[in-house]
Amino acid sequence: AIGSEALKTAGGVSQLRSGYIGQDLKKDAAQYGVVLSDGTFNSWVNKIAVGEETKESFKAYTLQMAKNLFPGISAQLDAGQTYDQITDPYRQIAARTLQINPETVDFLDSKWAKAVTHMTDKGEQRPMNFNEWGDYLRQTQSFGYEYTDEARSRAYEVSSTLANIFGKV
Repeated sequence: AIGSEALKTAGGVSQLRSGYIGQDLKKDAAQYGVVLSDGTFNSWVNKIAVGEETKESFKAYTLQMAKNLFPGISAQLDAGQTYDQITDPYRQIAARTLQINPETVDFLDSKWAKAVTHMTDKGEQRPMNFNEWGDYLRQTQSFGYEYTDEARSRAYEVSSTLANIFGKV
């Protein structure tokens, strides 16, 4: 009844979207790596507010969307893990490798989501193993690995080794 009343005014609808229901739905969608259009989000908020849908049915919807978006991690999602939980080890590796704050790693961005959307030679999607992920981070220039302390140290080691080979040191 309260939800139905709130839907009668633009202010009430706005409060539903930015209030408890809206924030809860946004959090659930993000946990599963799902980005919703405004229309889909508003539809779910409205349906939950009037009792046509529940937060549980929304979670089931986002889980199904995540499985469609990320078939390579479908079994992990079915086992009860969220996209956030699955991507967290990748986030920590990226933070250490690139010397950045882990909170700046956004797996809703395709350059980061590559960790779990890697395409095989056969056209199948699967997560990268952690070695592949590290290589990807180091080899993709947009991440800026070459400016890290580790990259500088490796470059120094290579140049030192070459100098020793050619008798310069």
